[in-house]
Amino acid sequence: MQLIFRLLFYCCAGISLLANVRAAEDLDGIPIPEFHTHSLLNGMDVYVLPSAQPRVPFVLMVKNGAAFDPVGKWGLTYLTTRMMLEGSETHTGAELREDLQKWGAELDARVEMDAIFFYGTAPQAQLLNTLDLLAKIVIRPRFQQQILDTLKSRVREEIIEESRYPEGTTQDLFFSQLFKGNPYEHSVKGTEATLAAITLDDLLIQYRKLFLPNQSRLALYGSRDNAELIPELRRRWGAWVRAEPLPFTFRPPETSQPHRVILIDRPLEQSLLRWGMRSVTHGAQGYYALKIFEHYLRPLLPSWAMEVTTREQIAGWARLDSRKMPGFFQLSIKAAPEQLLAYLVKYQALLADIQAGRIDLQRFMEARRSAHEEYTESLKDPTSKLYRILETDLYDLGVSHIANYAFRLNRVSPETLQATLKQSLETGATLLVVAGPVEVIQPELEKSAAVEIHPYLH
Repeated sequence: MQLIFRLLFYCCAGISLLANVRAAEDLDGIPIPEFHTHSLLNGMDVYVLPSAQPRVPFVLMVKNGAAFDPVGKWGLTYLTTRMMLEGSETHTGAELREDLQKWGAELDARVEMDAIFFYGTAPQAQLLNTLDLLAKIVIRPRFQQQILDTLKSRVREEIIEESRYPEGTTQDLFFSQLFKGNPYEHSVKGTEATLAAITLDDLLIQYRKLFLPNQSRLALYGSRDNAELIPELRRRWGAWVRAEPLPFTFRPPETSQPHRVILIDRPLEQSLLRWGMRSVTHGAQGYYALKIFEHYLRPLLPSWAMEVTTREQIAGWARLDSRKMPGFFQLSIKAAPEQLLAYLVKYQALLADIQAGRIDLQRFMEARRSAHEEYTESLKDPTSKLYRILETDLYDLGVSHIANYAFRLNRVSPETLQATLKQSLETGATLLVVAGPVEVIQPELEKSAAVEIHPYLH
């Protein structure tokens, strides 16, 4: 009887130990940042985070982006946004820059497929002046033909310059083929041909369609007492008239071949490949498993380099990009032409191992922790924290998404990763784009797949 009790004791202790180990593996919850929301009568929301810092960042997000570019006029939203930084009805571009310099403030803009961001920093004492200036260029922009011509020429030069390098060429081709028939297929800057087709009237129409207060969110840091801040913002931004936003419609990409391989003939000392597949929408089922896979893969790239060559290190990264419509997962590797495909072989072997359930448990746990740390660290950076809060609105996730991030990572098991990756590879088309000398790379590629030769146009 005593022996039975001892066995029961040790069994219970073992179960308790396993439970403690399991609990220790769970990631810590993430607190939602402190902020206050204020809604203006025109539908614009303001997020105010407390800060006593002498210099603070701010971000204005417009929930419309380059995905709303008309067909054949790719780059229109980008041009419209850049034009707004060139002056308002009351200030020229030079005067805007002069005022910003006088106040010690910064202001810029970025256009993405799903949204437009105006962002910058300012001394706390000059924050309202800087936001007043931002309101003027957003609410009362000045569109002039001469400025448009200059801007189109400048953007055209940027496009040509970027196309001279394999990074730009392969990325544009990757998007155009992976998302063919979907707005994500084009660069936010457009092409030389689409830029030439854009007129001043197009900019005016696009501005009226996209730049709406009820589609905008302003995130900033303020003092503990917002009694002065909010009334001033209402006075400055309240003149912005709301309108009915454009309906968002998911346009699925065209069905393509299951696995395509495209080679751009370039005489490069270092060739570049991009392997990718369409993924899920932001925060959807499968997002967290693919996020862990991204971090599972990253530390393997340097070790692969040591196995492939001792002369030079790999330049590579893995990236999951999820949006309003399904985004993409991409592996990018840059290496000598004769070594490039050795990395691809290792990557394909890794995919096969995961699909077969051969997952390194320690590496998996480290990847899950790394994904968690990346997110928590982003919330420690003042500017990044603003974007994290805004993205919960952009993707209709709710601010509870921040608190649930660790919980959802914890729910991903090795079996979940196996099933998610297997389903993604079986149901979606993969795409491999390679830039390099055809005589070196094509024979190796054709050992496993048919190769499409794409002409280098610049």
